[in-house]
Amino acid sequence: MTLNIIKDEKNGLGKWHVSIDAKTWKNQLAKAESNLIAQVEIPGFRKGKVPTKMAKKHVTAEQILQTATKAVITIAYDYALKQKPNLMPTKQPEVKIEKASIKECEIMFLFDLPAEITIGKYRDIDILKPVATVSQEEIDAKIKLLQDKFAIYNPKETGKLAKGDIAVFNFTGFLQDKKFPGGEAKDMELEIGSGKFIPGFEEGMIGMDPKTKKTIEVIFPEDYHVPNLKGQLVKFEIELHEIRNKIINEDLAELVKDVNIPNVTTSEQLLENIKKEIELQKTMTIKEQFMEELIAKIVKDSKIIIPSFAVENETERLEKEFKKQLANQNFTIENYITATGLSHEEITKEIKKDAIMQLQNFLVIEEIIKQEKIEVTEEEVQNQLQRFSEQFNITIEEVKKNIKDLSLITTTLKRNKAFDLLWENNGKIQKETTNA
Repeated sequence: MTLNIIKDEKNGLGKWHVSIDAKTWKNQLAKAESNLIAQVEIPGFRKGKVPTKMAKKHVTAEQILQTATKAVITIAYDYALKQKPNLMPTKQPEVKIEKASIKECEIMFLFDLPAEITIGKYRDIDILKPVATVSQEEIDAKIKLLQDKFAIYNPKETGKLAKGDIAVFNFTGFLQDKKFPGGEAKDMELEIGSGKFIPGFEEGMIGMDPKTKKTIEVIFPEDYHVPNLKGQLVKFEIELHEIRNKIINEDLAELVKDVNIPNVTTSEQLLENIKKEIELQKTMTIKEQFMEELIAKIVKDSKIIIPSFAVENETERLEKEFKKQLANQNFTIENYITATGLSHEEITKEIKKDAIMQLQNFLVIEEIIKQEKIEVTEEEVQNQLQRFSEQFNITIEEVKKNIKDLSLITTTLKRNKAFDLLWENNGKIQKETTNA
């Protein structure tokens, strides 16, 4: 017999290819035939006493091959183990019969490779690390959002729906006289002229009276995110319940009182707080984009093996998560397939890509933690518990009760330290600033 070892790193599989020698295979075929003949039962003869010549007529070549192959699997596996190969199964391998005929037999044992990573360079990688800047326009936009948040809405006593009014309404959309997913809502609140709906929708509502119905026709934009609605003419049945006026208080001093931010008592402090908040949010976005690009480069420069079962499990988890997200939007996977034109196989293929990427990213961060000997102190864990306590306004004991496994906090803190290390030690040359 011969053993050929194959390391399929791309698919995370180890393979033992065993070729059965002619003598062993011939003996197994003869033994299989003998055993099958002994089991033949013919009326008038006791079991095992049927004449050989007669019994052979009731035994097929296919039965002999199947029986011999089944028996030789154990022989092949034991032989492979005795060779003390440098690539061993991590669990019971899958058996695949490569060849089985009267002349030859070849068996493949498939098993998952253990997770493995040889990490590439992860310091001093020159990737663009922009600096977040805040414009006055962004500050003004945030102030407007806050003013809108604390605006007063009064019923419009007289007059028709006009630009700037708040409409409270139901709508149902029809594509070729059929309802389409996501095209229906009740008690929707919309500021007319805000541009939140597709072009023509808000304009089509202007002039309506409260407690009236109207059907409007609009065309979805060519770049709309749902493929089967791009450029399509649709009808919307609208039922307007109420018209409201929005009254905004533009006095910043009053806005300070409304937002009620700790240690913010003047309009100047509010503006500074808003600026810092925008800067922080933009910096977080920059960091996320930077980390995504950086880790992708580290993965590319690393040698990573991921067990196939891990890929399958993560793909299954992400697919369940995706279906749950669709359900939250009143979509099913079937609706999504219809809307996008993608097959279920294509969707699963894309999800599998994401699964592999996430597993690769995970292994990279875990290896950095290992190589940098990143640790977390008990004080740091307690500080994190305290932050949770303050954030959710519950006691530390309640936090512990909800979390149950405190090792999750330790793991998260270690990973955060690894991310901080990557941020601080890469992209040091700040080539430009950004408002994005």
